[in-house]
Amino acid sequence: MNVWDGAAESERGKEVLQLFHPDYRLYDNGVLTVAGLDELTLRIKTLRADDPRFAQHIVASLAQGDEVAFRWEATSQKQPPFSGMTWARFEDGRPIEVHQHWVNPHFQDLVAR
Repeated sequence: MNVWDGAAESERGKEVLQLFHPDYRLYDNGVLTVAGLDELTLRIKTLRADDPRFAQHIVASLAQGDEVAFRWEATSQKQPPFSGMTWARFEDGRPIEVHQHWVNPHFQDLVAR
């Protein structure tokens, strides 16, 4: 089961959001696209509504202190598989700042909605 399946619409969504720092920020290809948990919830709802089978899988990761870098691959029912890299900084054991970059111009259209 994908952790996001139904998470934004259910009580489980509150549990999932507790995994993230309240000041969470996500940058997609250098652009701030999510600032805070309300925007993260909206992002999840939008992504899951548009493509419920979208999933990212971590292929490799490196960690040092409160920072983690990982390479991932994504699958989708709407587009060919694609991959990317993410760097994340953690605070109090939860991601607070995340920068992700991918090789798929169509995904940028989805997150810009």
